[in-house]
Amino acid sequence: MCLNEKKELCIYSKKYDKDWRIVDDWKRFEQHYVYIPNEFQRGTILRNVRTNEYAVLEEDNEQICAFIECAKTKGWDLHFYEVMPKGYVLRDGIWYLSFINVTEQEVAILPKENSSKSYALEAMSDYVWYTRKVKEGKLTTYPDQTVVKATKEYAYSLIKQTDKIIRAKTIEDLIVDTI
Repeated sequence: MCLNEKKELCIYSKKYDKDWRIVDDWKRFEQHYVYIPNEFQRGTILRNVRTNEYAVLEEDNEQICAFIECAKTKGWDLHFYEVMPKGYVLRDGIWYLSFINVTEQEVAILPKENSSKSYALEAMSDYVWYTRKVKEGKLTTYPDQTVVKATKEYAYSLIKQTDKIIRAKTIEDLIVDTI
């Protein structure tokens, strides 16, 4: 409930019992989502201002809006996380595909003290951009081996040489899907 500018009582819940008390059920909050538009483009390198982690955006605003429209036409109930863009977060030489909270992100200024990290982020950014162009039929190949090489160099600079990183031959070997 709240008061509007005319000092009238506004009530947002639509389910009441006979004594005008709000009836709680699981759909009251679980079926709601907040869509937060953003201007980040696919392939943008972002920095989380809260955790100082770097990520490369996999989905842009256009793709999320298309997904929301598709969900509406099919009658799907959306969850908050489903309208957040996906991205690749770089941690210790492994890329984690996860949802990116855009309220905590800023466009990254690449770290100068760790050039191998910058190189890995730029390589993944190029990879994300190229994969979209390949799907659209505008290009025929994408630089996945560049991402593998750059990510391995970054992991070696951290002395984080796990078996997963050492044995990685393709980009899929370095990605963990957390969605």
